Amino acid sequence: MKSYAFALQKGGTGKTSVSVALAVEMASKGKRVVYIDCDPQGNSSSWLLNDFNHELADILYEKTEILDCVFTSGMENLYVIPTFGVGGELKNWAKKETYPFIFRDKILPQLENYFDYCIFDTSPAFDEFEKSVFIGCTEVVPVLKLDEFSKDGWQIFTKNLAQIKKQYNVSPVYKKIILNQQDKRLSNQAAYLEAYNNSGTDFEFIVIPKDPAFEKCQSLHISVQNKKVRAKKETLDAITELAERLM
Repeated sequence: MKSYAFALQKGGTGKTSVSVALAVEMASKGKRVVYIDCDPQGNSSSWLLNDFNHELADILYEKTEILDCVFTSGMENLYVIPTFGVGGELKNWAKKETYPFIFRDKILPQLENYFDYCIFDTSPAFDEFEKSVFIGCTEVVPVLKLDEFSKDGWQIFTKNLAQIKKQYNVSPVYKKIILNQQDKRLSNQAAYLEAYNNSGTDFEFIVIPKDPAFEKCQSLHISVQNKKVRAKKETLDAITELAERLM
């Protein structure tokens, strides 16, 4: 089972939208996907599930078995380990406990016989809990916007990943970068995109356009691939490309 964590310590870049769209795309191709909501806000959980009685924190506190916390979404092949957005315990656990290898050694091994892929949505932070996710996953995929703040956030994120190597002697794999919410009408975005492409690095950049369909699908609790929201062809092509690169 391969696992991917969508991350950045900065909020508002679209980690949840992109990670949910990817999970749906993989599931639509017949892959069994488990989506783990590691953000205490629980946005992706309320998006994908109508009801659930256990959350990720229950696994971490050993109140329930892992498979008892896996819930079926309304989409074929897509399953969710959720987090309560209101009244949830994940934030408290993340503050008090430090188990850097809990995902690598305990949670993911119990899922790998049941699923082909695991997708992590993470919070806009880079603390010990987020590190445990990055240590456990196959690859970390940062989600940036084409602006100066995200550019600075990328540099900070890269330095923080390097600290994991010093702290735990583990180097998270980090090859692909999502450049989200591209608006071709903005000349400054074109300049940022050119700078990324000419950065002289080996990173793979996947560009996803700005699309009001993302907001619509969240409010309707459906995927951006659903025809009801009429996503741009460029959006759907970018999500397909992302899935193909990760599968």
